[in-house]
Order: sequence, then structure tokens, then C-alpha cells
Amino acid sequence: MGLVSAVFNVAFTLDRIPPPAPVLDAAPSSTNIRTLAVGGSKEADASVWLNGQQILASDSTTHWTYAVSLAVGPNTLSFTQRDRAGNQSPANVLAVLFDDTAPAPVSLSANPDGNGTQVALDWSGYEDTRGYEDTHCRSHRRSPFARGLPATDWGVSLTDAESLPAIWAL
Repeated sequence: MGLVSAVFNVAFTLDRIPPPAPVLDAAPSSTNIRTLAVGGSKEADASVWLNGQQILASDSTTHWTYAVSLAVGPNTLSFTQRDRAGNQSPANVLAVLFDDTAPAPVSLSANPDGNGTQVALDWSGYEDTRGYEDTHCRSHRRSPFARGLPATDWGVSLTDAESLPAIWAL
């Protein structure tokens, strides 16, 4: 009789269940900053993948962050995770527009009629040639400084100018 060894029993679980898609933290849909920090949560011991390439090795942490370099224009970022058994999750897709082009000039008109301490500003004819309205001007149109006037017609008190620095940013 040849060599004999003791019986050795092994118990294991066959994991064929993919993990859920990684959860992404809030991120902007457009930016003028080339590098975007994207983060979220994942399963412990899972790796994180971006557009089919592993960006983070598996580890015991459940929160992750990764700096993504954006290309000019629309960027589609497809994040997945893989568990230790190699099962891949469904994708969680983030669409981000990177645009570092300056917006078109704003045509601003001022109506000085009033009591000498107020001026009405109007940029209702502004149209961004890039195909979308500039966020900066949109936020100013909705500014609390408008004091209830229509979005395209502001009443600005010159005596309050020190408390209205956003006005001068136009």
C-alpha cells in the first residue's frame, strides 16, 4: 500500500450573488474644474471599478474617494464594485459636463430713473451661446437682493451697496 494521509474535510460557500451597485455621493452635473473628487460607499472587501478599469483595490473600508480627470465636454462615469468572489455589481452611472469655456458677455442695462439712490438693472436679453444659461447669472437673478422684483429687473439701493457685493461681480 502507498502513502496514506488523514482525511481532510473542507467546507465552503459558492458565492454567485453580485453586490449592489456602489452608492455615489452627491456630485455636480457640470463643472469648470478638470479634476472631480467622486466618492461613495461599497461593500467591505470589494474593489471599485470605473469604466471597466479597477481604481481601488479591495479592502475592509466601506467608503471610498477617487479623483477623476475629466475630458472637455460630456463625461460618462460608470462605477461598479466586485466582491472577493469576483462578482460584479450593476453600474451606477454619473454624467458630468466639464466646460472651462467662459460664458458669453452679459449685456447689462441700467435705468437710472428713480429717487437718486436706486437703479434698475436688466439683462433679460442675455443668452449664453454655449447652449445653456450661465449658473452665475441665474443665481444672481434669483438673489434675495432682488427684493421681490421680476427676475430680469432689479432694484438696488446705492445706500445698501456695501451689503450687496454680488451685484458688482457681474
